[in-house]
Amino acid sequence: MGEISIDPKFNIHTTYKKVRILNPYRNSGAPAQGSYILDTYPAAVAYSIARRLSSSYTGSLIRVRRISDSVEKDIGYDSNGDLDMDAYNSFATSEVCIIIWYDQSGNGNDALQANTGYAPRIETNSLYSKPSVRADGNLTAPDSPSLRITGDMTVIGTFFRALPTIGNPECLFVKRTSDNLREFEFRNEPSGLRYLDSANSIIPVADLEDTVEHIFSIFRTADRIKGYDNNVAEGNIAKSNPTITTTSGLSLFSRDDLSQFKSKGVQTNELIFFASDLESSRADLESHLNTYYI
Repeated sequence: MGEISIDPKFNIHTTYKKVRILNPYRNSGAPAQGSYILDTYPAAVAYSIARRLSSSYTGSLIRVRRISDSVEKDIGYDSNGDLDMDAYNSFATSEVCIIIWYDQSGNGNDALQANTGYAPRIETNSLYSKPSVRADGNLTAPDSPSLRITGDMTVIGTFFRALPTIGNPECLFVKRTSDNLREFEFRNEPSGLRYLDSANSIIPVADLEDTVEHIFSIFRTADRIKGYDNNVAEGNIAKSNPTITTTSGLSLFSRDDLSQFKSKGVQTNELIFFASDLESSRADLESHLNTYYI
């Protein structure tokens, strides 16, 4: 039985506290169930700032740029498979931004942002007390065959919204050329996470409360969308519109450009996309995140 820990966390009202049950694997760097998630479930694209996701992955997790002098550095993982905080801290003597979030799937779908002013920032000990990406900007992975997920799809990841969404929705991730040429779009709206289909219909898939940490999973097939939030089913929505193939890139945290649906106040540790419906393996899939993060 893990210990009970009260972890104060600042928000806009300065009254929010999280209650978290710590498990024995926490901060050990040990992969869930003795394996890495991508060893069991090959992905189309897989991003994590917190950890290594595959036993065969030998690259860096992120590339950062120091804003004061524009010097850049790749940051990899330590002996536990976690983000190498010693390397990060020795480099980040002033504020840094992420200019590459490396894809660990083996498909080379790295998410990029060359402009310092548009690049996301890093929280080193926030979401699940792990390093996370703070969506002050956006990253885009250029189009590739492995990103054209035109059939069944599964998405799993972590999510935290520190501030309420007011007015326009915020885009968590999207692959679209226009409203009528969209493979998939997931928006963070006041009432939760919403999927948009090719006909621009908004489908609710998860209720994501503000100032609550979330592990979510979304499953898309030809005829339905189903979402889970912190292991609880949030909806099973019929969907009949055909899936569209686009040649646009995969954009994280903003829709097309920073003037549309920028995800202010959003954080995530990792986002993984699979080109298959893995709902039958959902419990095992989510255990890879639950064991590491919770």
